[in-house]
Amino acid sequence: MSANEIAQSFIQQYYTALATNPTDIAQFYAPQSTMSFEGQGPFTGPQEIVKKFVEVGQIMHEGEGMTIDVMPGATENALLIFVVGRLKISGNDNQLLFSEMFQLVAVGPGQFYVHNQIRRLVYA
Repeated sequence: MSANEIAQSFIQQYYTALATNPTDIAQFYAPQSTMSFEGQGPFTGPQEIVKKFVEVGQIMHEGEGMTIDVMPGATENALLIFVVGRLKISGNDNQLLFSEMFQLVAVGPGQFYVHNQIRRLVYA
């Protein structure tokens, strides 16, 4: 798979899991994974990261207009993914703009975990 195919597949799987059952995203993280959410954090490991998303509420990402950029990481086994798009949070009918960065690290052929993640809402 190309880097773009990996990124597209990962984003589809990740955002689908986040929308249907936020606890399912734990599978994408390792104990050393870290996330920053709106400048809060870092949240470390699957439990802390999932807890933060559960606190926020159900998040549904809008596929239309979403952009996904991918670049090789600092090592051969890492990818940087940058996403810009729109989302809705349960209980709020307004669409919000967001940007998000993931650093994926390979643990085997075709197997990656999220090593670093930064998520920000974009206020215009």
